[in-house]
Amino acid sequence: MKNKYSIGDVFKLKLKNNDIAFGVVIRANFKGTVLGFFFKSAKSLKLKDGLVKVNLDKIVLRCLFGDLGIIKKKWKIIGKVSKDHEIFKMPVLGFYRLDDDDNKYYVTEYDQDLAFFFRKKASQVYVKRQIY
Repeated sequence: MKNKYSIGDVFKLKLKNNDIAFGVVIRANFKGTVLGFFFKSAKSLKLKDGLVKVNLDKIVLRCLFGDLGIIKKKWKIIGKVSKDHEIFKMPVLGFYRLDDDDNKYYVTEYDQDLAFFFRKKASQVYVKRQIY
């Protein structure tokens, strides 16, 4: 089956509060997992020579997410970022979370192809130092 999206695609999505946000597919394993950067407004994106230029200072969220919104066309693809844009040179960094079940912090690492690397416990101090 042909992929319904590709690296560099820019998509538009409607949030629960009816606001509009924009995302860029940074990496994908095409098995359901996507790394994307999200932006609050179209002002963070500029169309130039048929390609979308993104302002890296305006990223509001960097996360892994499932690709069903794109595949089912609930999130409309509106453009593409040039493959040589600096956004694609950024490494996949660790993701930090607080587990609701055991109330402990974890860092999860992935390789550049979004294959799971490892998960380890982290202190609250460490996580907050990384985030802020």
